[in-house]
Amino acid sequence: MEQQRYNHRFLDAASDITLPQVSSKTMIEKHASKIYTHTVFYEFQEQVQMAPCSCAVRGFSEQENMHIINVEDAYRKHRIFQVAHNNESKETTCTCKMFERKGILCKHIIWIISGK
Repeated sequence: MEQQRYNHRFLDAASDITLPQVSSKTMIEKHASKIYTHTVFYEFQEQVQMAPCSCAVRGFSEQENMHIINVEDAYRKHRIFQVAHNNESKETTCTCKMFERKGILCKHIIWIISGK
């Protein structure tokens, strides 16, 4: 048990004083490397890397103050996810609910935010 506590403290300290290696030059990945722990950052980084390979915009609509973008995910059997952006609150959500479940942005939102 003491070894586990030591490892936990060691990893926390490492996350506080070092930054993980970024694989792209995107601002969102650089920002994430500063705010997430290393473990969470690497999960986020995977989403950043997968976005260009698996996502494609398949439709766009507007409803009141919302932009709704349909994003096809090739890695999930070409399933369509809806990314909704509220112009007033600047809040963006996705029907995959990864942010709500894991606390990291999904590749669908990253793809839309990156302006592809």
